[in-house]
Order: sequence, then C-alpha cells, then structure tokens
Amino acid sequence: MAHHFTREVKRIKTALADRTFNWFAYGTVSMFMMVCLYPLLLMLSSSFSTEKEIIQTGYTLWPKGFTLDTYAYLFRSGGDWILSSYLVTIFVTVVGTVCSMLITAMLAYTLSSKKLKYRNKISLYCYFTMLFNGGLVPWYILIVNYYHLTNTIAALIVPYLLNVFFLFVMRSYFDTIPEPLLESARMDGATELYIFAKIMIPIALPGIATISLFYAIQYWNDWWLSLLFIRDDSLFPLQYRLYNLLSNTQALASNMSQHAADKVAVPTVTVKAAITMVTIGPILLVFPFIQRFFVKGLMIGAVKG
Repeated sequence: MAHHFTREVKRIKTALADRTFNWFAYGTVSMFMMVCLYPLLLMLSSSFSTEKEIIQTGYTLWPKGFTLDTYAYLFRSGGDWILSSYLVTIFVTVVGTVCSMLITAMLAYTLSSKKLKYRNKISLYCYFTMLFNGGLVPWYILIVNYYHLTNTIAALIVPYLLNVFFLFVMRSYFDTIPEPLLESARMDGATELYIFAKIMIPIALPGIATISLFYAIQYWNDWWLSLLFIRDDSLFPLQYRLYNLLSNTQALASNMSQHAADKVAVPTVTVKAAITMVTIGPILLVFPFIQRFFVKGLMIGAVKG
C-alpha cells in the first residue's frame, strides 16, 4: 500500500511538473509572438493613420485619425504600373524559386552521394565562393557583356539561381536519408534521375519547402537587380517601383516650402508603412500553408548540423 501511495504521489508530481512546463512554454512562446507582431501591428496601424497624427503623437497600435488617404495616394501614384509590377514580381518569384530549387536540390543530391569521386573538391570550390568573389564590377560585366541579360526578365532570375549556403543546408538534409534505401533502389535497376525524382524529392519535401521559402523571399524583396540591369519600364518589379515612389515622395516633401509642409500634403511617414504592408502581404498569406514544412525542415537541419 505504501509503495502504491508513493508511486501515485510521484505520478502527480510528474504531471504537475509537465503542466507547469507546458504553461511556461506557452507563455514564453506567446510573449515572443507578441514581440514579433508588435512592429507589424505598428506598421498596419500607421498605414491607416493620418500623417499629422503620426507626427504629433507617434506610432500607436490603434490608428489615429483613421483614413485611407495614404493607400489612395499610393495606388493613385502607381495606378498605371502597380498591377504590371505585381505580375512581374510574381512571375520572377515563382519561376526563380522553382529554377533555383531545382538546381540547388540536384547539386545537393550529387554532393551528398558518397560515390562521387571529386565531391569534396567540388564542395570546397562551392564553399570558396562564399568567402571570396570577383566583386561588383566583374559580376556586372559578366551579366551585361557575356550573358547579355540587360533588359530581360532573366536578369532578375539568373544571378540568384544558386545560393551556396542553401546548397549546403540541402546537402545536410539529403545526408539524413539512409544510404541502404538508395542502394536497394539501385539494385532494382533505378537510375539516379529516378531515385532523385521519386525517392529523394518526396522524402526531402520539408527541406525543399524551407529552402524554397528563403528563395521566394529573396526574389520577392529584390530591387537591386532591376536597378542595375533593367531600363525597360514594363520589366520593373514591384519593389523597385515602390522604392522609386518612396524616393520621389521624400524628395517632393523636402523641396516643399515650410507653409506647405505644415499642411502635410505629402504623406512621407505613413506611405512607408503602407508600402511595407503592400509588399509583405503576399508573404504573410503564403507562409501559413508551408509553416509545418518550414518548422520540420529547420529542426532536421539543426539536428544534422
């Protein structure tokens, strides 16, 4: 009886400790979530506030002097190009992510194969490019004079086709797949292409989703390539258009007289918040659908190292 009582007390203590830990974990995660959401909520609130209220009272979690004037100014200023720029950005993001992920996954699978004769030397060559590069001028000459990508949609995709850091993360993920599984497929007559497409890709889907998200954010947020290589207005992506709009807005406000500035005719502060919401919106909509793959991919990559 005493042994049964002791065991029951131990079970209650263990359950209480587990419950306390769960509450602590939920509370910590909730606080961290609020810390992450706070800047986003400030931007959202500011985008619906008037410029005068933001200047006088600062940023708040609730809009001050609720108005849609900032969004009206944003879409009025870019009404003739904002849709086309969105389409360019979506095309570059989708095609660039798919192509980048295909190249990254294929090279990572090749380097993860222990039968590849020079895989360590190839890995060293790839790693070397993370430490040293030719610089901006040789890279620009390569894209313009040798690849002839000026004023082409490929100029917004090709320079980012392979990220070496993502390559090694993907290679580490492939290394977690048991080698006997691949050997049994080879014994059954499967080719390397078949193994890659039918075995490796389905198993590595969490890792692929994780790296794909990073590639997609890189393509979506980029404006640097369009600044260097694009002169055709029809090929300008959304980020570069909004960058120009913000620059023009700030320049217009700085050139206004003091009397006009007092009236806050140009929304220089709230337009930044509105641009942030316009650009980040699609990423926020896509992330929940791949969140489970993203978390699993990060955990496996962390365990593998």
